[in-house]
Amino acid sequence: MYRSILRAIEQQEQIQDVEHYLQSLKPYVINLRRGFRNSLIRVDYSDFKVQAAYLLAYYPLYSEVTYRVLMDLAEPIHQAFAQKKRLQACFLGGGPTPEAVALSTYLKQSGSQVNSLTAYAFDIAATTWSKSQEVSKYLVSKANSEIQFSLQGHPLNLCQKNVFSTYRDIIQTTDLFVIQNCLNEFVNTPQVFIENIDFLIQEMSESSILIIADLNFEIVKRLMGQVECHFRTVSRLEVIRSNASGYSCLHSRLPLLKVLTDNLLTGEEDLIPKKKVNFNYLAIQKMPIAVQFEYASIPF
Repeated sequence: MYRSILRAIEQQEQIQDVEHYLQSLKPYVINLRRGFRNSLIRVDYSDFKVQAAYLLAYYPLYSEVTYRVLMDLAEPIHQAFAQKKRLQACFLGGGPTPEAVALSTYLKQSGSQVNSLTAYAFDIAATTWSKSQEVSKYLVSKANSEIQFSLQGHPLNLCQKNVFSTYRDIIQTTDLFVIQNCLNEFVNTPQVFIENIDFLIQEMSESSILIIADLNFEIVKRLMGQVECHFRTVSRLEVIRSNASGYSCLHSRLPLLKVLTDNLLTGEEDLIPKKKVNFNYLAIQKMPIAVQFEYASIPF
């Protein structure tokens, strides 16, 4: 994956000297590392060099997290999507959408019949992330050349009320929703976030699945717990994985490129390659309407 990301960045930025470009990203990776130590941090990604630093330092690992979650949920996902040839997914707060690469890889590895994947990326900075989402399109083509893939970005702020009403049609036709690595943005407005998610789950189609995954920060765990408590009060929702099941530790299996370890992720302070992450997740599924029989009217 690192090779494909670097190649995509080279093409986008028309880089002539890769080593020099990677060295120039060092301060951006350092700033991301220091910023992410604060679970409430918000980063300005308007400079593409910040995005490039993120793509090389974090994107692969977070894609692996999504893939791990999908593998954990393989049974309910298979039952929900087994007969589908066309799949629609929404990634909320996903930025450059590493989830898209994970999903396309999962579909290929699982022997899915899906040959068309339509993805919608909802993010407060969706326009800012557009170049990185082009990188994701390239990575999906490398991960699974057997599917037709499209990705559309839409600006959306989950800290504001009633943000999903404009997108009701998309929600109603979506099979899989993923909210990953962005819960820290909603800890100060938990009720608004839960109200928006409530609209989402009310409009979700039958058998569709919602996954909420994030790093194992205490404030994030509290919000995820609040969301799960709300889910359990809603009819036709089944919690297929509780956040109370505990966190998982992922050790990356992706090999690093020598050009990266020589020029960017060199092992110096704040430039150590990120090879493991602790994360937790919650998953729910919209169940069919229960059919009630009037036994008195059955003629026997």
